[in-house]
Amino acid sequence: MCEYPRHPKTRAVIVRAREIISDPDRWTPASQAVDADGNWVRARQAKAVRFSGAGALRRAAMELIPDYDSSAFKAADDAYWAVNTRWGRTVRYDNLEFINEKGHQAMLAVFDEVLASKCKCE
Repeated sequence: MCEYPRHPKTRAVIVRAREIISDPDRWTPASQAVDADGNWVRARQAKAVRFSGAGALRRAAMELIPDYDSSAFKAADDAYWAVNTRWGRTVRYDNLEFINEKGHQAMLAVFDEVLASKCKCE
C-alpha cells in the first residue's frame, strides 16, 4: 500500500503531459500556460497553446478527466507530486517551476526519469 494515496490516472496524466510538451512549440518557460499571443492563461483554458511542465500536468488531467472536477485536480496534484519527488523516492532541491526555467530538455528529462521509475506500490 502506498503511503501517498494516488489517483488511478496519475501515470496516464504524466504520460499525456510529456506528450503535450514534447514539441518545443507547445512548451513555455513561463508560468503554467500562455495563449497564442504569449499572454499568461490557466492551463485548463481552451486558448492555452504552450505549457510549462506543471501546466502540462494540469492540462493533461483536464483532457483525461473531461469534466475537470475535483478528481482531475487530484490527478494533476498527484502527478505533480510524482514528478517532483520521483514517486516519493527523491526530495528534489528544485521544484518543477525551477527545472522548467532550465529549459525544454531539462523538463523532458524529469518527465522521462519519473516515467522510467515506479511508485513502490506499483
